[in-house]
Amino acid sequence: MKRYLVLLVIVAIVFGGFATGTPSSAQDDKLLVVATTTQAYDAMVKLDEGINRWDIVNLCGPGIDPHVYVPTEGDIEVLNDADFVLTSGLHMEAQMTDIFEALGERPDVRVYELATPVEEAGYVIGPFEATEETGLDDPHWWGDPRNFAMAVDALADILGEMDPDNAEAYRENADAWIEDINILFDWADEAMRQVPAQSRILISSHDAFSYFGSAFGWKLRALQGVTTAEEAGVADRRELAEFIVENEIPVIFVEGNVAPTGIIAVQESVEAMGGNVAIASDPLYSDTLGDFDSFAGTYIGMIGSNVITIVQAFGYEVPPWPEGLQPSPPEDLLNDQ
Repeated sequence: MKRYLVLLVIVAIVFGGFATGTPSSAQDDKLLVVATTTQAYDAMVKLDEGINRWDIVNLCGPGIDPHVYVPTEGDIEVLNDADFVLTSGLHMEAQMTDIFEALGERPDVRVYELATPVEEAGYVIGPFEATEETGLDDPHWWGDPRNFAMAVDALADILGEMDPDNAEAYRENADAWIEDINILFDWADEAMRQVPAQSRILISSHDAFSYFGSAFGWKLRALQGVTTAEEAGVADRRELAEFIVENEIPVIFVEGNVAPTGIIAVQESVEAMGGNVAIASDPLYSDTLGDFDSFAGTYIGMIGSNVITIVQAFGYEVPPWPEGLQPSPPEDLLNDQ
């Protein structure tokens, strides 16, 4: 049934079956971009800052899982009107890849994957315990801030091509933001490496932190694979619990867009084996940012929040937040473990 609905959507896109009249860009002389993920949305907002050339629509908002999201009829209406569709890429939006391909056949819309420069540079890594059946690259490439900076740099060029009159402004915004992202990386690297190397094992709901961990010298284990569409079974929970007990892992983490039931079950399995493991009091942000009006509702805040949560959960002090880097973390996040 789901495949049948996707085919109907593709036909609607190609032939304009859900078109609703005058596009936004024709109404107010703006261009319309649909950003599939919250990370893509944040990138568009930052690069359009002070220019205001784009109407920016976010498809999968905070807390919505892009791995399993299927677009609604309203989403298709917006996609049909779009001048630009900005996706995360690497199969992150697994239920929409055929739709993006159909949109890419139309001459009046540009479809672009933010992950493109990361993939071209060869920085894409495979999933945890990849199999021939899954065979997917890990789509959580933004976990390494250096990858995200690379994507922002390339996006500025794309926007400049689409809107040459503002190309210089996009470049200025990108360069300023990349400088902030580099500052963020240096701060995060210092913070994460305070934990001794032998203790740097991050365990979370699903395998979303390989890039993040690789950037800062951490090993990763997860209950689910690179997509939340893969269900974890009893054997998966038992295997992870055994690993936690054997390695004396002190704390494990839930994620903001993944139900905590799996991690809670792992904790219970650890206790049944005679071990003890805590669940961090704050969630990690993986597939989506936090609420847009919160600290974690921006890319910088998402990385900052994850670093603070992890470092404090392992019992270490967080270095001072870099002066002038915005947004700054709220007091209730600091020392909250």
